[in-house]
Amino acid sequence: MAATTAPTHVSHHDATRAAVSTTALGACALRVWESKKDPAERLIYDPFAAVLCGDESPELPLQEEVGQNKEFWLDFIGVRSHWIDQEISEPAMAQLVILGAGLDTRAYRLPKLKDVLVFEVDFEEVLTAKATLLEAHAPVAQLHRCPANLITAPWEEQLLLRGFAKDAPTMWLLEGLTGYLTEEELE
Repeated sequence: MAATTAPTHVSHHDATRAAVSTTALGACALRVWESKKDPAERLIYDPFAAVLCGDESPELPLQEEVGQNKEFWLDFIGVRSHWIDQEISEPAMAQLVILGAGLDTRAYRLPKLKDVLVFEVDFEEVLTAKATLLEAHAPVAQLHRCPANLITAPWEEQLLLRGFAKDAPTMWLLEGLTGYLTEEELE
């Protein structure tokens, strides 16, 4: 069963970051580590990841909790993020909707999203923490934050209230989200 409130069991010295789910911080930390690689070796560069989860991103018990080591997850996040970034950069779209946005930074770091409406849908605590941490930075996209619980709240209304156009070319991104939902919730 999916959580009805944002998970907040994050151990972090910063109270703002503690309001963000462990999963979002973990993916963010992996983007920090991937971004620190030599430019010739890294698959993505996300300068905002360090702002969100700290340059000295928290070590995660990846091996103990999920059975895969850090190198596996670095490759996984690097390849997945690179592929999604390329897909987002290809089509001519008017809107991008990111469901379960977490600490995604594409609205800030992908030049192709200039003038594109980007709607980030996630728990209010997550979106508030992210906005606070990134307040010194301007997104390249036209960013709209839509606080909602994807399971229990009418998030479609949040999109419409913030300017979502039903007939405009739209890309939908559910990166890493579906594994947390039941079959019924995915319907």
